[in-house]
Amino acid sequence: MPNTTHSAAPVRTAHELAQRLAQVARRLNKALITLLQDEQAHSLLQQQFDTFRQTLQPGLTPSEFADMYAQTLVYGLFTARVTMLPEHAHFTRYNAIHAIPKTSGLLQDIFQTIACPDLDERIAWLVDDCARLLAHTDMEVVLHNFGRATQQADPVVHFYEY
Repeated sequence: MPNTTHSAAPVRTAHELAQRLAQVARRLNKALITLLQDEQAHSLLQQQFDTFRQTLQPGLTPSEFADMYAQTLVYGLFTARVTMLPEHAHFTRYNAIHAIPKTSGLLQDIFQTIACPDLDERIAWLVDDCARLLAHTDMEVVLHNFGRATQQADPVVHFYEY
């Protein structure tokens, strides 16, 4: 699959990062819907869909789940990248799980799924693309500019609003 998110120049503004992450989330949403509709759907993803329906929202549709899951995944990767700053220069979907709090069982489950080497290729390339985008983002500059522009103290809490 094509690498559509990463470019040679690192992202340097919060606005650009928010726009590019939103693009990845939209593509991921579409891929997840397709995966859930596939009769051969990845059983782990289907299990997570069932868990979301049981624990968070009975009556949740595959489309609503895909949207929620895509946003959670992309924002989770962003949060992991911010948390791992600066000690991890090489950020990937495989090491992102180390930044997810052990107390967040649902996020741990999601990130264990995306760290699987046999993650379905229809979504793996998008998750990898998102991780590459975040790895090539000058987070210190983005976060500094974000705080100055929004007057918000915690970018992890407020970035998604942006």
